[in-house]
Amino acid sequence: MDRPPTAGDEAVVGVVDVRDEKFLPVSGTRAWNFQQGAMLHWLPTAAATVLFNDRREGRFVCVAHEVDSGAERIVGPAIAALSDDGTLAATLNYARIAGTRPGYGYAGLEDPAAAENMPVGDGLGLLEVATGRHRIVVSFADLARRQEEQLAYGQTKVWFNHVLFNPSATRLAFLCRWVPRGQKKWLTQMWTVNADGEDLVRCLDGPLVSHFDWKDEQTLIAWAGVEGLDAMWEFDHKRRGRAAAMFRGVIPHDGHICYSHDRRWVISDTYPGPDGRRELYLVEYATGEKISLGTYHSPIHPKLHEIRCDLHPSWSADDRYIAFDGMHEGTRQRYLLELEH
Repeated sequence: MDRPPTAGDEAVVGVVDVRDEKFLPVSGTRAWNFQQGAMLHWLPTAAATVLFNDRREGRFVCVAHEVDSGAERIVGPAIAALSDDGTLAATLNYARIAGTRPGYGYAGLEDPAAAENMPVGDGLGLLEVATGRHRIVVSFADLARRQEEQLAYGQTKVWFNHVLFNPSATRLAFLCRWVPRGQKKWLTQMWTVNADGEDLVRCLDGPLVSHFDWKDEQTLIAWAGVEGLDAMWEFDHKRRGRAAAMFRGVIPHDGHICYSHDRRWVISDTYPGPDGRRELYLVEYATGEKISLGTYHSPIHPKLHEIRCDLHPSWSADDRYIAFDGMHEGTRQRYLLELEH
Protein backbone atom coordinates (compact mmCIF):
# COMPACT_ATOMS: atom_id res chain seq x y z
CA MET A 1 0.00 0.00 0.00
CA ASP A 2 3.05 2.28 0.20
CA ARG A 3 4.43 2.02 -3.36
CA PRO A 4 3.26 1.59 -6.96
CA PRO A 5 2.94 -1.98 -8.31
CA THR A 6 5.96 -3.49 -10.05
CA ALA A 7 6.13 -6.12 -12.79
CA GLY A 8 6.44 -8.88 -10.20
CA ASP A 9 3.46 -7.91 -8.05
CA GLU A 10 0.53 -10.27 -8.59
CA ALA A 11 -2.94 -9.28 -7.37
CA VAL A 12 -5.66 -11.75 -6.47
CA VAL A 13 -8.78 -11.58 -8.62
CA GLY A 14 -11.97 -12.55 -6.84
CA VAL A 15 -15.64 -11.96 -6.23
CA VAL A 16 -17.50 -11.06 -3.06
CA ASP A 17 -20.54 -12.88 -1.70
CA VAL A 18 -22.29 -9.90 -0.14
CA ARG A 19 -24.71 -12.10 1.80
CA ASP A 20 -21.92 -13.79 3.76
CA GLU A 21 -19.41 -10.94 3.31
CA LYS A 22 -16.84 -13.39 1.99
CA PHE A 23 -14.15 -12.77 -0.60
CA LEU A 24 -13.81 -15.69 -3.03
CA PRO A 25 -10.49 -15.76 -4.93
CA VAL A 26 -10.78 -17.07 -8.48
CA SER A 27 -7.55 -16.09 -10.29
CA GLY A 28 -4.59 -13.72 -10.32
CA THR A 29 -3.27 -10.85 -12.43
CA ARG A 30 -0.02 -9.04 -13.13
CA ALA A 31 -1.76 -6.23 -15.01
CA TRP A 32 -3.27 -3.91 -12.41
CA ASN A 33 -2.93 -0.53 -10.74
CA PHE A 34 -4.38 1.18 -7.68
CA GLN A 35 -6.62 3.58 -9.61
CA GLN A 36 -8.49 1.14 -11.87
CA GLY A 37 -7.48 -2.30 -10.66
CA ALA A 38 -7.42 -4.90 -13.45
CA MET A 39 -10.60 -3.56 -15.11
CA LEU A 40 -12.61 -6.38 -13.53
CA HIS A 41 -16.14 -6.72 -14.94
CA TRP A 42 -18.97 -9.20 -14.73
CA LEU A 43 -19.78 -10.54 -18.19
CA PRO A 44 -23.59 -10.16 -18.36
CA THR A 45 -24.04 -12.54 -21.28
CA ALA A 46 -22.54 -15.56 -19.49
CA ALA A 47 -23.35 -17.12 -16.12
CA ALA A 48 -20.85 -16.28 -13.37
CA THR A 49 -18.07 -15.14 -15.71
CA VAL A 50 -15.69 -12.28 -15.02
CA LEU A 51 -13.41 -10.35 -17.35
CA PHE A 52 -10.09 -8.92 -16.16
CA ASN A 53 -6.75 -7.84 -17.57
CA ASP A 54 -3.53 -9.81 -17.10
CA ARG A 55 0.02 -10.04 -18.48
CA ARG A 56 0.52 -13.32 -20.30
CA GLU A 57 3.06 -14.50 -22.86
CA GLY A 58 4.58 -11.06 -23.21
CA ARG A 59 1.41 -9.05 -23.75
CA PHE A 60 -1.40 -7.41 -21.83
CA VAL A 61 -4.62 -9.34 -22.42
CA CYS A 62 -8.24 -9.57 -21.33
CA VAL A 63 -9.15 -12.90 -19.70
CA ALA A 64 -12.64 -14.42 -19.34
CA HIS A 65 -12.84 -16.65 -16.25
CA GLU A 66 -15.79 -18.86 -15.33
CA VAL A 67 -16.13 -18.62 -11.57
CA ASP A 68 -17.65 -22.08 -10.98
CA SER A 69 -15.59 -24.22 -13.37
CA GLY A 70 -12.36 -22.23 -13.37
CA ALA A 71 -12.21 -22.36 -17.18
CA GLU A 72 -10.38 -19.43 -18.76
CA ARG A 73 -9.84 -18.03 -22.23
CA ILE A 74 -7.91 -15.06 -23.52
CA VAL A 75 -10.46 -12.79 -25.20
CA GLY A 76 -8.04 -10.31 -26.78
CA PRO A 77 -6.03 -7.21 -25.83
CA ALA A 78 -6.43 -5.61 -22.39
CA ILE A 79 -9.69 -3.71 -22.07
CA ALA A 80 -10.51 -0.24 -20.74
CA ALA A 81 -14.33 -0.40 -20.78
CA LEU A 82 -17.15 -2.89 -21.35
CA SER A 83 -20.50 -2.17 -22.99
CA ASP A 84 -23.61 -2.60 -20.83
CA ASP A 85 -24.64 -5.74 -22.71
CA GLY A 86 -21.15 -7.25 -22.54
CA THR A 87 -20.74 -7.69 -26.29
CA LEU A 88 -18.07 -5.03 -26.91
CA ALA A 89 -15.01 -3.82 -25.06
CA ALA A 90 -12.75 -0.83 -25.66
CA THR A 91 -8.98 -1.37 -25.61
CA LEU A 92 -6.00 0.90 -24.92
CA ASN A 93 -2.22 0.52 -24.89
CA TYR A 94 -1.44 0.16 -21.17
CA ALA A 95 2.31 0.07 -21.74
CA ARG A 96 2.08 3.51 -23.34
CA ILE A 97 -0.11 4.82 -20.51
CA ALA A 98 2.40 3.53 -17.94
CA GLY A 99 5.00 5.87 -19.40
CA THR A 100 2.73 8.89 -19.80
CA ARG A 101 0.27 8.73 -16.87
CA PRO A 102 1.76 6.90 -13.86
CA GLY A 103 -0.89 5.05 -11.89
CA TYR A 104 -3.11 4.19 -14.87
CA GLY A 105 -0.91 1.87 -16.93
CA TYR A 106 0.61 -1.50 -16.09
CA ALA A 107 4.20 -2.41 -15.23
CA GLY A 108 6.10 -5.18 -16.98
CA LEU A 109 6.10 -4.40 -20.71
CA GLU A 110 7.72 -1.76 -22.87
CA ASP A 111 5.69 0.13 -25.45
CA PRO A 112 7.18 -0.82 -28.83
CA ALA A 113 6.29 2.65 -30.13
CA ALA A 114 7.52 4.50 -27.02
CA ALA A 115 9.76 6.77 -29.09
CA GLU A 116 6.91 7.83 -31.39
CA ASN A 117 4.68 10.76 -30.52
CA MET A 118 1.79 9.66 -32.78
CA PRO A 119 2.22 5.98 -33.74
CA VAL A 120 0.10 5.13 -36.76
CA GLY A 121 -1.06 1.65 -35.70
CA ASP A 122 -1.98 2.51 -32.12
CA GLY A 123 -4.99 4.14 -30.48
CA LEU A 124 -8.48 3.23 -29.32
CA GLY A 125 -9.48 -0.32 -30.17
CA LEU A 126 -12.75 -2.24 -30.23
CA LEU A 127 -12.91 -5.89 -29.16
CA GLU A 128 -15.80 -8.25 -29.86
CA VAL A 129 -16.01 -10.30 -26.66
CA ALA A 130 -17.61 -13.39 -28.20
CA THR A 131 -15.30 -13.74 -31.21
CA GLY A 132 -12.09 -11.99 -30.10
CA ARG A 133 -12.11 -9.87 -33.24
CA HIS A 134 -10.15 -6.68 -32.58
CA ARG A 135 -9.47 -3.55 -34.60
CA ILE A 136 -8.25 0.01 -34.02
CA VAL A 137 -11.22 2.34 -34.53
CA VAL A 138 -9.42 5.62 -33.80
CA SER A 139 -5.66 5.92 -34.29
CA PHE A 140 -3.50 8.77 -33.08
CA ALA A 141 -3.03 9.69 -36.73
CA ASP A 142 -6.80 10.00 -37.16
CA LEU A 143 -6.91 12.72 -34.51
CA ALA A 144 -3.84 14.48 -35.84
CA ARG A 145 -5.58 14.94 -39.20
CA ARG A 146 -8.61 16.51 -37.50
CA GLN A 147 -6.77 19.12 -35.44
CA GLU A 148 -6.90 22.85 -36.10
CA GLU A 149 -3.53 24.57 -36.09
CA GLN A 150 -4.09 26.30 -32.74
CA LEU A 151 -4.89 22.99 -31.06
CA ALA A 152 -2.34 20.86 -32.88
CA TYR A 153 -0.27 18.31 -31.02
CA GLY A 154 2.29 15.79 -32.18
CA GLN A 155 5.50 17.47 -31.05
CA THR A 156 5.26 15.47 -27.82
CA LYS A 157 3.87 12.05 -26.92
CA VAL A 158 0.08 11.67 -27.08
CA TRP A 159 -2.00 9.08 -25.25
CA PHE A 160 -5.66 8.07 -24.85
CA ASN A 161 -7.30 7.34 -21.50
CA HIS A 162 -10.72 7.00 -19.83
CA VAL A 163 -13.15 5.41 -22.28
CA LEU A 164 -16.91 4.90 -21.83
CA PHE A 165 -19.63 3.43 -24.06
CA ASN A 166 -23.02 5.08 -24.30
CA PRO A 167 -25.90 2.85 -23.04
CA SER A 168 -26.54 1.19 -26.43
CA ALA A 169 -22.80 0.77 -27.21
CA THR A 170 -23.20 2.61 -30.49
CA ARG A 171 -20.79 5.38 -29.50
CA LEU A 172 -17.71 5.86 -27.30
CA ALA A 173 -16.31 8.87 -25.49
CA PHE A 174 -12.59 9.07 -24.69
CA LEU A 175 -9.92 11.53 -23.60
CA CYS A 176 -6.83 12.51 -25.56
CA ARG A 177 -3.92 13.93 -23.55
CA TRP A 178 -0.45 15.34 -24.18
CA VAL A 179 2.10 17.59 -22.45
CA PRO A 180 3.25 20.53 -24.62
CA ARG A 181 6.96 21.13 -24.85
CA GLY A 182 8.32 23.18 -22.00
CA GLN A 183 5.30 22.48 -19.77
CA LYS A 184 4.69 20.03 -16.94
CA LYS A 185 0.89 19.79 -17.01
CA TRP A 186 -0.96 17.82 -19.66
CA LEU A 187 -3.75 19.17 -21.84
CA THR A 188 -6.93 17.20 -22.50
CA GLN A 189 -9.59 16.99 -25.18
CA MET A 190 -12.71 14.82 -25.25
CA TRP A 191 -13.68 13.03 -28.44
CA THR A 192 -16.60 10.79 -29.34
CA VAL A 193 -16.84 8.27 -32.14
CA ASN A 194 -19.21 5.62 -33.48
CA ALA A 195 -18.36 2.03 -32.59
CA ASP A 196 -17.42 1.44 -36.23
CA GLY A 197 -14.88 4.29 -36.13
CA GLU A 198 -17.01 6.68 -38.18
CA ASP A 199 -18.21 10.18 -37.26
CA LEU A 200 -15.26 11.24 -35.11
CA VAL A 201 -16.09 14.45 -33.21
CA ARG A 202 -14.06 16.60 -30.83
CA CYS A 203 -16.75 17.68 -28.39
CA LEU A 204 -14.60 19.41 -25.73
CA ASP A 205 -11.46 21.39 -26.61
CA GLY A 206 -10.03 21.54 -23.09
CA PRO A 207 -7.43 22.29 -21.90
CA LEU A 208 -9.25 20.79 -18.88
CA VAL A 209 -11.46 17.72 -19.22
CA SER A 210 -11.67 15.22 -16.36
CA HIS A 211 -14.23 12.70 -15.05
CA PHE A 212 -17.38 12.14 -17.09
CA ASP A 213 -20.37 9.87 -17.64
CA TRP A 214 -23.11 9.35 -20.23
CA LYS A 215 -26.54 10.63 -19.19
CA ASP A 216 -28.29 9.03 -22.18
CA GLU A 217 -27.53 8.01 -25.77
CA GLN A 218 -26.58 11.52 -26.87
CA THR A 219 -25.75 13.47 -23.70
CA LEU A 220 -22.63 13.53 -21.54
CA ILE A 221 -21.69 15.27 -18.34
CA ALA A 222 -18.07 16.10 -17.47
CA TRP A 223 -15.94 18.24 -15.20
CA ALA A 224 -14.30 20.54 -17.72
CA GLY A 225 -13.23 24.06 -18.55
CA VAL A 226 -15.71 25.62 -20.97
CA GLU A 227 -15.83 29.31 -21.85
CA GLY A 228 -13.35 30.03 -19.06
CA LEU A 229 -15.40 28.31 -16.35
CA ASP A 230 -14.35 25.08 -14.61
CA ALA A 231 -17.58 23.28 -13.74
CA MET A 232 -19.71 20.20 -14.33
CA TRP A 233 -20.98 20.63 -17.88
CA GLU A 234 -23.75 18.79 -19.76
CA PHE A 235 -23.41 18.67 -23.54
CA ASP A 236 -24.32 16.81 -26.72
CA HIS A 237 -22.00 14.03 -27.90
CA LYS A 238 -21.65 15.66 -31.32
CA ARG A 239 -21.17 19.16 -29.94
CA ARG A 240 -24.58 20.30 -31.16
CA GLY A 241 -25.83 23.33 -29.24
CA ARG A 242 -24.26 24.98 -26.19
CA ALA A 243 -23.02 23.16 -23.13
CA ALA A 244 -24.91 23.84 -19.89
CA ALA A 245 -23.21 24.27 -16.51
CA MET A 246 -24.83 21.87 -14.02
CA PHE A 247 -25.11 21.73 -10.22
CA ARG A 248 -23.41 25.07 -9.65
CA GLY A 249 -22.58 25.45 -5.96
CA VAL A 250 -23.51 21.81 -5.31
CA ILE A 251 -20.60 20.23 -7.19
CA PRO A 252 -17.90 22.91 -6.90
CA HIS A 253 -14.96 20.61 -7.63
CA ASP A 254 -13.97 17.66 -9.79
CA GLY A 255 -15.10 14.20 -8.67
CA HIS A 256 -15.77 10.67 -9.88
CA ILE A 257 -19.28 11.33 -11.15
CA CYS A 258 -21.61 8.42 -11.96
CA TYR A 259 -25.33 8.31 -12.86
CA SER A 260 -27.72 5.84 -11.26
CA HIS A 261 -29.23 3.45 -13.79
CA ASP A 262 -32.62 5.21 -13.57
CA ARG A 263 -30.80 8.55 -14.06
CA ARG A 264 -32.55 10.01 -11.04
CA TRP A 265 -29.35 10.45 -9.04
CA VAL A 266 -25.74 11.41 -9.57
CA ILE A 267 -23.11 10.18 -7.15
CA SER A 268 -19.72 11.83 -6.78
CA ASP A 269 -16.89 12.38 -4.33
CA THR A 270 -14.26 14.95 -3.46
CA TYR A 271 -10.50 14.91 -3.43
CA PRO A 272 -8.98 15.13 0.08
CA GLY A 273 -8.86 18.33 2.07
CA PRO A 274 -5.90 19.29 4.28
CA ASP A 275 -7.01 16.67 6.84
CA GLY A 276 -7.11 13.90 4.22
CA ARG A 277 -10.88 13.46 4.35
CA ARG A 278 -13.00 12.87 1.24
CA GLU A 279 -16.76 13.32 1.00
CA LEU A 280 -19.15 10.88 -0.68
CA TYR A 281 -22.45 12.43 -1.74
CA LEU A 282 -25.57 12.15 -3.89
CA VAL A 283 -27.23 14.83 -6.01
CA GLU A 284 -30.82 14.48 -7.20
CA TYR A 285 -30.72 15.32 -10.89
CA ALA A 286 -34.14 17.01 -11.13
CA THR A 287 -33.77 19.29 -8.09
CA GLY A 288 -30.00 19.62 -7.59
CA GLU A 289 -30.44 18.67 -3.93
CA LYS A 290 -27.28 17.32 -2.33
CA ILE A 291 -27.26 14.49 0.24
CA SER A 292 -23.97 13.81 2.03
CA LEU A 293 -23.28 10.11 2.65
CA GLY A 294 -20.22 10.58 4.84
CA THR A 295 -16.58 11.61 4.88
CA TYR A 296 -13.68 9.17 4.88
CA HIS A 297 -10.01 9.66 5.68
CA SER A 298 -7.31 8.44 3.30
CA PRO A 299 -3.52 8.85 3.62
CA ILE A 300 -1.91 11.45 1.37
CA HIS A 301 1.37 10.61 -0.37
CA PRO A 302 2.61 13.92 -1.85
CA LYS A 303 5.38 12.24 -3.89
CA LEU A 304 3.34 9.14 -4.81
CA HIS A 305 0.12 10.58 -6.18
CA GLU A 306 -0.53 7.47 -8.26
CA ILE A 307 -1.18 5.30 -5.17
CA ARG A 308 -3.77 7.62 -3.62
CA CYS A 309 -7.08 6.04 -2.61
CA ASP A 310 -9.93 7.91 -4.29
CA LEU A 311 -13.46 6.78 -3.41
CA HIS A 312 -14.42 5.75 -6.98
CA PRO A 313 -18.14 5.22 -6.25
CA SER A 314 -20.32 2.98 -8.43
CA TRP A 315 -23.90 1.71 -8.41
CA SER A 316 -25.36 -1.76 -8.12
CA ALA A 317 -27.57 -2.87 -11.01
CA ASP A 318 -30.76 -2.13 -9.02
CA ASP A 319 -29.47 1.24 -7.68
CA ARG A 320 -29.94 -0.06 -4.15
CA TYR A 321 -26.26 -0.07 -3.19
CA ILE A 322 -23.23 2.14 -3.74
CA ALA A 323 -19.76 0.62 -3.62
CA PHE A 324 -16.65 2.72 -2.97
CA ASP A 325 -12.95 2.39 -2.17
CA GLY A 326 -11.56 3.42 1.19
CA MET A 327 -8.60 3.30 3.55
CA HIS A 328 -10.24 4.82 6.63
CA GLU A 329 -9.83 1.54 8.53
CA GLY A 330 -6.14 1.25 7.73
CA THR A 331 -6.07 -0.94 4.63
CA ARG A 332 -7.42 -0.58 1.10
CA GLN A 333 -10.92 -2.05 0.99
CA ARG A 334 -14.10 -1.93 -1.07
CA TYR A 335 -17.14 -0.81 0.92
CA LEU A 336 -20.85 -1.31 0.28
CA LEU A 337 -23.42 1.27 1.34
CA GLU A 338 -27.13 0.46 1.28
CA LEU A 339 -29.50 3.29 0.39
CA GLU A 340 -32.95 3.79 1.88
CA HIS A 341 -35.60 4.31 -0.80
